[in-house]
Amino acid sequence: MFPFINNARDQNPTKHFLFYSNLRNIFYITVMDDLTAGTHQATPDFDADEFLAKVSSDYHAKSRGVLKSHFHRTASHIVARKNGFILAAKVFYQKDCAIIIRADNIWLAILAQLTPWIYQAAPVPENQHIPTFTPNQLDNPVWVARYLSHCVEIKFGPQATKVLMPDFCTTTPADATAAALILLGTPCTNLFYLAIETPKKHPNCDNVFFRGDSANWYKMYLSLEALGTWSTDLNYIALQHQGLLHSILTTGENESWSEFWKNMIIMDPEKSLMSGWLFAFFNWYKHDKNPLFPVCTGMPSAVASLPIMVSDDQGVKNCTMVGGLAGISVEEPDVIDCETDIDGVVQPMSGWLVYLDKDPEPGE
Repeated sequence: MFPFINNARDQNPTKHFLFYSNLRNIFYITVMDDLTAGTHQATPDFDADEFLAKVSSDYHAKSRGVLKSHFHRTASHIVARKNGFILAAKVFYQKDCAIIIRADNIWLAILAQLTPWIYQAAPVPENQHIPTFTPNQLDNPVWVARYLSHCVEIKFGPQATKVLMPDFCTTTPADATAAALILLGTPCTNLFYLAIETPKKHPNCDNVFFRGDSANWYKMYLSLEALGTWSTDLNYIALQHQGLLHSILTTGENESWSEFWKNMIIMDPEKSLMSGWLFAFFNWYKHDKNPLFPVCTGMPSAVASLPIMVSDDQGVKNCTMVGGLAGISVEEPDVIDCETDIDGVVQPMSGWLVYLDKDPEPGE
């Protein structure tokens, strides 16, 4: 169905597994066999229904209550956002806090931007089957990720799936599910923009922590190279991101991140226009002008919704799964991050939740 580079497994030595499906033959998906199946969320006082309302008031209006939720890690405080990577970068830029960025964060932000162009490049069947889960299956994030990854393979084909799905040393079941939702689901359509404030000082580059090795960034580079062969539009966007990945690879070798992060957001002397590599993740790329300061429109939503069914002893219920790069974790200033030994760390958050659909109104 799609052109592809068939060397992902050779370029990335990460361990993989084969999963036997009742629907099709053996298929290949991302690393998850050594991950725990426990559900991660925020602290016990986390309000999933309130989180859904902040992600989208439209989703919340259609919900009879959230049944399940899962995030890629446990966090003391999660802020709902429609593109966790871009918003985390903004917080780092303005607040000079510490930030952790995983390879999956960047790839999910790229997928959120590219998915409409992927559909244009090679139309896929619109009538996909509605995934059905039991409550016990929803309690197992690894099972959910495997099942939805298989749905991606059915829709796009096995070779394209290898290009599209995250497969990094940092990939968790929540990341795989987030990618599947972005690729299979309907993006949140609420108006989405970014307001930039002038920082009081340049961010401290010593407080930036990348999670992912050179093999991960190179694998991402090759995936973008493959995507660029699918259409002219995809090639245009992919080239911009390949330039960013080249900077990550070369900067990592030189161990000097100062210039890289100074180039994330650049304002002209009059502060009326902005540029920088962060705006490669926006949908203004066909216009020959820079984003206007202080508000930049065209930010892709990295959150999507997918109709599902949940089957239990009482029957089959119509539900909706919502997820993607659905927020950022913002630790309190006095909370020390165990990985970095720094307080107040910000991270993009991959995650999903399932809500029970309201009954349709009469006449609908």
